[in-house]
Amino acid sequence: MTVETLAQDLAVPVLSPATVMQRLRQPDGREWAFLDVREAGEAADGHPFGSVNLPYSRLERDIAQMVPRPATPIILIDGGDGIADRAARALQRVGWRDATVTRGGIPAWEAAGLPLFKGVHTWSKAFGEWVQHHFAPPEISPIDLARAMAGPNPPALVDGRPLNEHQLFTLPDALSCPNAELPLRLQAMVGEGREVVIHCAGRTRSIIGAQTVRDFGLPVRVTALRDGTQGWELAGYRRAGKAERPAAPTPTVDLLDLAKARARAVMKQHSLPEVSAQVVANWLNGDGTVYRLDPRPVDEGTPPAGFRRAPGTTLIQQTDQFVAVKAARVVLWDPLLVRAVFAALWLRRMGIEAFVQTDAPPKDDPHPPATVSLRALPQLSARQLAAHVATGGTVIDIRPSADWRAWRLASGKRALRPSLASMTLQEGAAVALLAHDETLARLAAIDLADAGHAVAGVCTAALHDLTAAGLALDTAPPLGGWQATDLLDEVQFCAGRHSGNLDDARTYLDWESGLVARLQACDLMPWPSRLATPELPLKETGHVR
Repeated sequence: MTVETLAQDLAVPVLSPATVMQRLRQPDGREWAFLDVREAGEAADGHPFGSVNLPYSRLERDIAQMVPRPATPIILIDGGDGIADRAARALQRVGWRDATVTRGGIPAWEAAGLPLFKGVHTWSKAFGEWVQHHFAPPEISPIDLARAMAGPNPPALVDGRPLNEHQLFTLPDALSCPNAELPLRLQAMVGEGREVVIHCAGRTRSIIGAQTVRDFGLPVRVTALRDGTQGWELAGYRRAGKAERPAAPTPTVDLLDLAKARARAVMKQHSLPEVSAQVVANWLNGDGTVYRLDPRPVDEGTPPAGFRRAPGTTLIQQTDQFVAVKAARVVLWDPLLVRAVFAALWLRRMGIEAFVQTDAPPKDDPHPPATVSLRALPQLSARQLAAHVATGGTVIDIRPSADWRAWRLASGKRALRPSLASMTLQEGAAVALLAHDETLARLAAIDLADAGHAVAGVCTAALHDLTAAGLALDTAPPLGGWQATDLLDEVQFCAGRHSGNLDDARTYLDWESGLVARLQACDLMPWPSRLATPELPLKETGHVR
C-alpha cells in the first residue's frame, strides 16, 4: 500500500481510491471510519457505499460523538476541492491525529470506475431491502390494502415511524407505534389474532417493523405495506394530513412482564450477548471504540451518564447518524430491556458488534466521552448587528439553506464553511456571522481567521428581533435564482416525494428496491446473499405507475 504525504503545514497522508475501496470490500476486523466531509446535498447526489457523511461545516462539533476515540484511523473524502485536507488539519488540531485523505476525492473515485450511491442513510436502506429478500416478511400492496380496509374485517394499520413523523402525515386511521416499541406496546393496541399492517413512508421501516413482530412472536398476523405512504399515493389514494395524534399506549404490568419475557427469549434464540456495566468500563479503559446508546424514545427518561440518546427505530433506519467506526462495539441499555434487545438484534444482523447491558449504568460516568473545546465568539444582539451593518461591516449568513431561502439580510453575504476561505472580502473588513448554532459559527470563525479575516461576533437573534432592529430583509428568491453553491447542505435527491411529486416517489422507490442488486453487482454486499422465497404471493407487483 502506497501512502503519500502532502508537504503543507501539517502532514496529511493520502490513499488512492482503489486502496480505500479495497478496505471496504475486504474488511479485516480493524477499526476505522470513512467520512465524507462534503455537505449533505453533495453526498446525497453520490457517495461511496460505507462512507458516513460528516460535513466539514460541523466536523469538530460532531466528531467526538461520531468517532469517540481520538486514536481511531479516519479516511476522508471530499469533492476534489481540498476540503478533506482542511478537514484533516482541523481534526489534527482538536486531537484526532490519524486522518488520511482519499486522493482526488469523488472525481478521482469516479475516474477509477468505482461506484457511487445516491440517497441518504444508504447503509440502513440497503439493509432493509436485504431483510425483505432474506427473511421475506409478508407484504401487501396498496391496492389490496385498500380493498381490505373497505371490507368487513379491516386490518389494524400501524405506523412504524417515530411519533413526530406520524403526526406530519400517515395513512387514514393508522395508529402510531414506532418499530422499536412494537414488542413493548403493540399487544396493548390490538387484539390477539388481529391482522396488522405495518407501514412507513417508503419501504425500510415497514419491512423492519413486520419482521420485528415475527421475531418477538407477537400474537398477531402481520404484513408490511409495500412502498408505504408513497406507494399509497401512487396507487391513487390520499394520505391523512398533519394532525395531533396520540402516542402508543403504555402497556399494563402484565403485558410489560410478557414483553420482557419475549425479549429474553429473543436474546437466547439469537445468542445476543449481554454485558455488565463493569465489563463496559473495562472496554472503555482499553483501546477500542465503544458506543453507549440509549434506545428509548426521546421523551422517555434521561440517558445515563456517558450514553447518547438513539431511539431504536431511528438507530436502525439512520445507523450512520450514530455509528461511524467500523468494527466498533455498541452497548445498548434500556431499563425495560425490550428496546435494547430490539436494537441489538438488528445491529447484529447488520454486522455490528452490539451488546445488551443488563444492569444499570453508574450514576456518575468514570469515562466521560471526549470533548472538543472551541474559542467562544462575542455575542451580538440584533441591534448590535444593525449597528455593525450601518458602519459598513460585513455580515455572512451561515444558517442552513432552508432557513436562508425563507429570509435573509438584504445586505448580507451567503456562505457555508467550505467556501469561506475563498470568499472575496475587503482586506481588514470586520465580519459578523448570522447563525442558528453558535458552535458552527465558532468553526466558521476558524476558517475566516485562517484566511486573515477577524470575526466581530455572532448573532443568533430571531427574525422578529432583526426586524425590530431595523434591518432590511429579503424573502423573494434572488435575481437569477438560487445558486447551487448556496444550497449544498440541502438534499435534493427525490426531495418532493412526500409533498406530492409522484415522479420523485417512483424514482425513490425504484432506487431503494434496487439497492441489493446494485450492491451485488458492485461486489459490496455486506450481508449474506441468499435470497428467500416469499412466504405469501403478492397479487400486485412492482410500483404503481
